[in-house]
Amino acid sequence: MSTNEKVLPGISRSVLAFITAHWRDLAKMSLIPFVVYFLGSLFQIKAMSSLYREMGTMMVGNDINPTFMGTYFRNMGISMLFSLLGLVAMCLLFVEIIRYKKSGDAPWIMLDGASLKAAVLTMLYAIGMFMLTMLAYMGVAMAVMIVFGILGAIIGAAAGQGIVLAVTFGILGIAAFAIIIGFLFWFMSRFFVGLPGVALGHSPDFFGDIWPLAKGESWGVPLRMLLASIVIYIPFIIIILLAVGVGAATFDFQKFTSNRPEDMFPAIADLMDSMAYLLPITMLFYAPFVWFMSLLLSEAFDRFMARNEKRGQVRK
Repeated sequence: MSTNEKVLPGISRSVLAFITAHWRDLAKMSLIPFVVYFLGSLFQIKAMSSLYREMGTMMVGNDINPTFMGTYFRNMGISMLFSLLGLVAMCLLFVEIIRYKKSGDAPWIMLDGASLKAAVLTMLYAIGMFMLTMLAYMGVAMAVMIVFGILGAIIGAAAGQGIVLAVTFGILGIAAFAIIIGFLFWFMSRFFVGLPGVALGHSPDFFGDIWPLAKGESWGVPLRMLLASIVIYIPFIIIILLAVGVGAATFDFQKFTSNRPEDMFPAIADLMDSMAYLLPITMLFYAPFVWFMSLLLSEAFDRFMARNEKRGQVRK
């Protein structure tokens, strides 16, 4: 293998072939985590729906209704708890898929100490990667805004007032937003490539081990993740819009647009309750998406590790 040879071409076909050949085992391992995720999402919707109903009575004269504050903290606490349970369930499923690809073992749920430890570490690493991305966002956003602000001032001085100036600032704003989003997606994805190593029980260094892993092909994985997201979510969004359209036929929009809290907030709660039935549809799209993303990261990790070992770039 040449030191400059690309290792990612054909990776999506390999992942799809693996899913096609092993979808029964993947579905078996996904059942319990997705049931947990589904129930957690359902409880979250119901908790937020209940909160919106109480918001209709949160003011008594000029004071906040004391019973509302109790409902608020209770429902927000329930929502955060189930969000955490859902995150743990998805991290455990990620670990199961990565380990299944290595060993071929497909239990209903991995509850041994090593797997649970790996799931917790994977979650902590993912949170750490998100925090690093947010730090990067603050720096990049500031730099991009300064550069585009200077460009805007120069172009604005030359263009003068009117439609040209408005169009110029609109184009610059869109370009700045696209650059920031693209950078954040690339930055986080470059770290995510190292998560399969964590799922296998390793504790890699963020910048010493994970960051150099995808060197030379750092855009390969995020572009494939973006394409997979488009393929999965475009039909999903179409179905959701159709379902929302059906629900809208029986929805009282007059109350929804009312200026009276006692009408508007219960109407929002009714809308949230009516959307709960979409959760099973969401799971049907989300499951293959999770499989593909997990196996894509796993295969990319294996290929990068093999390449870097040949180059002598893997830290001992």
